[in-house]
Amino acid sequence: MGENSYTRSASGSRRVAIWSATRLLVILAVALISYCAVGTRPGFAQSTGGGVSSFCQQNDVANCQGPTTVPEEDVAGAGQRQIEQRLQQIRCESSQDPTCVAQGGASADSVSLDGFSWFASGEYQHKDRDQTANQLGFDTDTAGGTVGIDYRLETWGVIGGAFNYRHDFGEYKHSYGDFDMDTENFIIYGSYFPSDQSFIDLSFGFANKDFSDTHADNIVAGNTVSGDTSGFEFTGDLSGGYDFSFDAFTIGPHAGLHYKRTDLNGFSENSANPAANLDTYLDQKYESFTGTLGAQASYAISADFGVVVPQISAEYVHEFLDGQNNQVILGCCGPGVVTFAGDNPDHNYANVGAGVVFVLPNGVSPFLNFQAELGNSLEQTETVSAGVRVEM
Repeated sequence: MGENSYTRSASGSRRVAIWSATRLLVILAVALISYCAVGTRPGFAQSTGGGVSSFCQQNDVANCQGPTTVPEEDVAGAGQRQIEQRLQQIRCESSQDPTCVAQGGASADSVSLDGFSWFASGEYQHKDRDQTANQLGFDTDTAGGTVGIDYRLETWGVIGGAFNYRHDFGEYKHSYGDFDMDTENFIIYGSYFPSDQSFIDLSFGFANKDFSDTHADNIVAGNTVSGDTSGFEFTGDLSGGYDFSFDAFTIGPHAGLHYKRTDLNGFSENSANPAANLDTYLDQKYESFTGTLGAQASYAISADFGVVVPQISAEYVHEFLDGQNNQVILGCCGPGVVTFAGDNPDHNYANVGAGVVFVLPNGVSPFLNFQAELGNSLEQTETVSAGVRVEM
């Protein structure tokens, strides 16, 4: 495709911008890798004796199971996944490539002059976390939604912000109890287009978490104890790729780095029964740093009402950090401090997905996506999301 007048007049500036953006991304990647190599590992520096135990070694499969941070969410988490899907849909909005326009974008001549658009989406996820020698396991369902607004930067990028809310409700294995978690996530994101076919995406998320659970008393039969706490979550995601177009068919590789840290504050349990066994949990931390490598493909089908674009994707996921999500409990199973060892994460698995976008008149584009996690030895996860984006 030939260069338009804007591209010709700004070619020098764009070369400088490309070089600056590339340097920034390399510095960010090196910083993340360096931090993960020498920084804080998952665990509990507060532990002061008692050793490291498996809860199964306490002769009770449900003994001393405290809160779960639900750290085994799929890569990037719910909010970042919605942003990735959003950026994929608008990647060609400012392009004059007719193939891109047919696949969900809008040409520079047809979009509104102010450059703003908004989107809204909802999501449901089910996760089955297996029981192991270290952790009791759980089943959890998550429902949530994302709303956001973004602005196109001429033909070379987009910036935006979004708010994501999700509610987790689940049950521990062996009827041990249940838990709830609410997460409010604020996300800033952007995408840079070095060329009509290439892209670099960057996003950061800052979330508040509120957790509560009720489970069986480990001492008094038939009694339950409860606890609640709050926490914070940070996520950073960097990804890029290149799209090859063949008429209505587009396919391209993509790669990414994804960092996530979840913290929960320590707390003490409570119960209406004065004889209950009440435990105190110290702060919990969990870190994950994953890399992804995969490809996605789409095909544009013209219809009377617009364009239908089915999409498929697959990616390999590797976890770089090798640490256990331990729990330190005061007063559990007698006096003193007991540290319960968690599971090491599965370091290699895959995500596969399929979806469809409907490109309708007046800048309206509904979409539907499905994603599944495959080959993870600790869990099984399926996610369905649907939403719409609208040009202002």
